[in-house]
Formats: sequence, C-alpha cells, structure tokens
Amino acid sequence: MPDLTGNRAAFITTFLQDDSGTLNTLYKKALVLARLQGHLRSALGPPLGLHVSVANLVGETLTLYSDSPAWAARLRFRIPDMYRIAENYGFGNLKSIRIKVLRIDSALSQQNVKLVLSEKSATLLLNSAESIRDERLRHSLVRLGLHSPRPSRA
Repeated sequence: MPDLTGNRAAFITTFLQDDSGTLNTLYKKALVLARLQGHLRSALGPPLGLHVSVANLVGETLTLYSDSPAWAARLRFRIPDMYRIAENYGFGNLKSIRIKVLRIDSALSQQNVKLVLSEKSATLLLNSAESIRDERLRHSLVRLGLHSPRPSRA
C-alpha cells in the first residue's frame, strides 16, 4: 500500500500505478482509450474528428460516440478508414466498430426544467379560444391557457 504521508498528487499517482489494484486496471484502460481517441481525432481531422469520442474497447469491438445523428452517419462512412487508423496505431485486432449517438446538449439540458407559461401568453390563448368555433380546439386552448401561474381572463 502506498505511503499516506506527503503530497496528495504523488499519493494518488502511486495508488493508481499500484499493479495489484482494480484502480490500476481502470487507469490503464482509460489511458488506452484516451490514446486511441487522440489518434482517431487526429487522423480523421476536423471537422469530423471533433465529433467523435471513444466510449469503450471491449475485446475486438470499439464503441464510439458521436454528438449528433448527422455526424454519426458521416463517421459510419469512414469505418473502413478507422480500421486502418486503429491498425496503424497498434489496435489491429478490431473486428467491429459501433457508433452511437450521445447528445451532450440534451443530456445536460434534461435537468427537470419546468417551463412556465407567461401571464401575457396565457391571456392571449384564453382570448383566442373565445373566438374559435371548433369545440375541441377551443377546449385545448383554454386548457393551455390555464397552465399559467395566474391566468387572467380579459
């Protein structure tokens, strides 16, 4: 076990590099994935390389993330090139490359943000509903207009 005295950064480094631990295995895998990601991004070049992240390497399967369906489609066209890139950098045992979409913006924005209808918009909906002849549409507009914290009827 590493010495607990002294510098924290040195302790963490020693702890991660201890060959007997599970953390060392994870640390080494993270280094491999980061190295592979760097090679892929460099070889694919901008702008395509900016939209790919290495997610995992399990056995002979490489899983990549792209930040949108459009970039994922472009990456799929380059899969043959990616096999060559991986082989050139010492990852020649790949048999399959999977590309998944992971939308960073949507993952971050799904933080239970409650949308609130403004009082002015609610009033507009309720006023518009009064002049609508279609009963179902009028009912829908009234229901929407009542979602405001304090709807006012004009």
